[in-house]
Amino acid sequence: MDLKKAHQYAEVVIKKACNFQPGQTLYLEAQVEVEDFICIMAEEAYKAGASEVGVQWISNKLDRVHMQNGQVKPLAGPHLAEVEYFAKKNAVRIRVESPDLNVFDDVDADMIQKKAFVHRQARIRYEQLADEVFGCIICVPSPSWAKAVYPEMPEEEALETLWETVFTCVRVNTPDPMKAWDEFIANTRKRIEILNTKNYRQYHYFSPVTDLYMSTIQPQVWGGACEDLKTVEGYNIINVPTEEVFACPHKYKVNGYITSTLPLVYDGKLIV
Repeated sequence: MDLKKAHQYAEVVIKKACNFQPGQTLYLEAQVEVEDFICIMAEEAYKAGASEVGVQWISNKLDRVHMQNGQVKPLAGPHLAEVEYFAKKNAVRIRVESPDLNVFDDVDADMIQKKAFVHRQARIRYEQLADEVFGCIICVPSPSWAKAVYPEMPEEEALETLWETVFTCVRVNTPDPMKAWDEFIANTRKRIEILNTKNYRQYHYFSPVTDLYMSTIQPQVWGGACEDLKTVEGYNIINVPTEEVFACPHKYKVNGYITSTLPLVYDGKLIV
């Protein structure tokens, strides 16, 4: 991991994606394996004037042991108190994903669903208490992810190569990352404006393995990477990296089939 680029990545997330303001609190959710990057995030948050930085540490390996023995830690006790504490402070919340693609291979799917339900409960409780939820989800390379993307490389080389790929996707590998994000945000707003003006009635997605017709609900409203905040001036970028603009499909006006041509990951389980 290139430390200079890692700090630029953290700065982009805090200042551009989260629109972080002096005096705010930062609340991070991250796997224990990415401690070094979390320290970088904390450094950049304090540089931006953070009054407090909290971290909810997650251990997928420990969760695996619990689930293999029929246990899923509920949303209660210290964990619930922590969620409520940071929600009431309207903390900027950042979830740092570092996928381990195989850690839950031998865990029953029902247990994984229960674990995901507890995580959803925590986020719902946070949304209930905070004046406005803003923050984002970001990705940090892991050895198993790097091995899946670059199977022909030694582990260390694959991990460094994946870091460089992530830096490219988050626009850190540009002469001025902050300016690059400003340009991206302006372009995203233009795309949203065009789509809202067009008001297309139906969308057809097709390829050799996909043939899908989809209509959106009416009135059709498109959103995108940069969502304007309600309680403070500015915007929030929900995912980093992101390129999407989106609208809500009509649940009764979708017809056809779609095929994923690449593996998918759901809560630590690889779907091929």
